[in-house]
Amino acid sequence: MLPLECRNQSPRLQAGGQSQMMPRDPPFKPCGPQVGGALNTSPDPDYWDQVALDWQPDQRDLLWRRHSDQVNISFLEPRLPAGRVERLLKTDLFDEANSEGLAPLLAQHAAMVVGIDVSTSVLRAARRQHPLLRRAAADVRCLPFANESFDCIVSTSTLDHFVNRDELLASLNELARVLRPRGLLILTLDNPSNPVVGLRNALPFAWLHRIGVVPYYVGATLRARDLRAHAEAAGLEVKETTFVLHCPRLLAVMATRLVRHCRRETQDRLLRVLGGFEGLASLPTRRFTGYFVALCATKPTRDAPDVPALGAMQRGKLKESLYEI
Repeated sequence: MLPLECRNQSPRLQAGGQSQMMPRDPPFKPCGPQVGGALNTSPDPDYWDQVALDWQPDQRDLLWRRHSDQVNISFLEPRLPAGRVERLLKTDLFDEANSEGLAPLLAQHAAMVVGIDVSTSVLRAARRQHPLLRRAAADVRCLPFANESFDCIVSTSTLDHFVNRDELLASLNELARVLRPRGLLILTLDNPSNPVVGLRNALPFAWLHRIGVVPYYVGATLRARDLRAHAEAAGLEVKETTFVLHCPRLLAVMATRLVRHCRRETQDRLLRVLGGFEGLASLPTRRFTGYFVALCATKPTRDAPDVPALGAMQRGKLKESLYEI
């Protein structure tokens, strides 16, 4: 495993033995433990390692993952940069560890795609699925990158797995910090305005997990207006808020499990039916049917409000350096 900062210039040999410089890795910023004194309240990397190990042998939800990927791709395609930017950050690799995920799409829009995750098990599984994807062990609450390192950041339901809102907001500030001026942030969170999501968040996680309704920890999230307000407070200019994934999720997951052993034609037919629910995004009721609230924002070129740096005493169990797994 090589420290990322040791690989800032990676020569690639071309035919004839000449070397061409690869895009530079993101500048490294040493990172440390605790965020607002609350870091230890949320599930730690060992928890997510176990989730990944339990999830990967389970083939029941592969069809559901296909649908989730399709919805995310349809949402992202018209919003990602038109050309290829230099560096793009994806804030977790759970999708890429368990399905094709978004990596192929993101690679079309960036010369370098960097995926991070707190779980080394997720990182290793993502490497098996996508050998060329750059991967790094890192925590989104305390990113080990220098200011303004990325032209684009894609964060699909990463920030909604913390116990409290402070950790979510610390993560949002970190994303704003490492985004370059004129850079693009695309972010989704669980939508608490959806009655099903609101009810789920009001009930004890342990009970929901025991009966199989929630497979892993879900935590604090934000309504669309609050997400917009906090993004603007972090120095971002919000271009759009909307809602995605409109099918009735519990019923859809059950349906995909029922047909997972059927012919491909039957599976594709079900996915088309589920995809049709995305038409609800055009209705005034979309805030109640979407399972995720989505935000697109850019970082202005003018001087943005400074994002406070984390002090040494605020850095508990996060790793001191960044390694590619």
